[in-house]
Amino acid sequence: KEMRTRAEGSVRLKHLGTRLKVGFENVSHYTHFAMVTTRVNTENAASNLPTDFSNAVEVRQTAGSVQVFSAAIAQDFKLGPVHWESEVTYQKSSSESVLPLPALNVYTNLYLLFRVAKVLRVQLGGDMRYFTSYYAPEWTPCIQQFAVQDDSSEKLKIGNYPVINVYANLHIKHCRLYVAVNHVNAGTGRSYQSPHYPLNPFTIHFGVSWNFFN
Repeated sequence: KEMRTRAEGSVRLKHLGTRLKVGFENVSHYTHFAMVTTRVNTENAASNLPTDFSNAVEVRQTAGSVQVFSAAIAQDFKLGPVHWESEVTYQKSSSESVLPLPALNVYTNLYLLFRVAKVLRVQLGGDMRYFTSYYAPEWTPCIQQFAVQDDSSEKLKIGNYPVINVYANLHIKHCRLYVAVNHVNAGTGRSYQSPHYPLNPFTIHFGVSWNFFN
C-alpha cells in the first residue's frame, strides 16, 4: 500500500520559446525490486568472476517516505533555416539507494529545415542525449523488470557519456525518405544503457514511406 503526493507547476514563454517546469513528489512506503547478490565461491574470496556469485531479486518496501524534486528548462531557438531545441532536467532523490536518479539529463537537437525548389522539404541535423553518472537499476531478465543494485556488493555506475546521432529527412509530395546514423561516437567511452548492458554500436538506418491516393 503506497501513497503518492505530487505538486507541479509550469510556465511557458511563447515568444521566447522557453518552458519551465518544477515538481515535487512524496512517496510513502515506496515498494521496489532489489538485487540480492550472494557469493557462492567461498574458497577464493579474491575472485570476482560472474560465476562466483548467485543473483536473486526480492521485493522491498521502505518504512518511511521518499521525496523527489525535479526542475526542467526547455528552450527552442530559430533563426532562418536553423532550429535548435534543448531541454535540461535536474532531479534529486532523498534516498539514492532506494530510488536512484541521475542528477542531470540533457537533450539537444540542432537541425536545418528548408525547401528545395519549393517542393522538397529537407531536414538535416543531429541530436545528443546525456545524463550524469549514477548507480542505475539493473535489468533482471527473469522478471523483465529493473531492480536497484545490491548495497552489500560492488556497485556499478553508468552515465557521463553522450550519445550522438545524425539524420536526414526528405519529404516530397506523398513520399518521405530518411537516413539516420545512430551512436556516431561509439568507441569513445563507456556506453551503457543499464549495468552490464552496453548500448548498440554505430548503426545506419534508412527507410521510405510512400502514401498512395486515388
